[in-house]
Amino acid sequence: MNYTVEEIKDILTSQRETYQKTSDREASVRKELANDTLSYTAVLDMISDGATIPDAETGYESFDEWTESLEKQIKTSENSLSNIDIINCVIVAIDYYIAKAS
Repeated sequence: MNYTVEEIKDILTSQRETYQKTSDREASVRKELANDTLSYTAVLDMISDGATIPDAETGYESFDEWTESLEKQIKTSENSLSNIDIINCVIVAIDYYIAKAS
């Protein structure tokens, strides 16, 4: 399809709003990653200290289950941050196109 510059600007402006909502989540994802990393370190310390798992408090039946869950949460947050980095670059490109295209 052939679009006019104005039609492309309208489409990109609409898409930019969607991207911005994702980008706005960056701070909360970073906080979640920091919390999960801190929890993961604390669990590893508990394991190395020979502690028993506090079942009622954690909801996990084993340290393996707990660490696997935290590893998945950490990986998810890291992937989200990578995607947000890409989205931020796309936002810059959209802004540039909208400002310069005529």
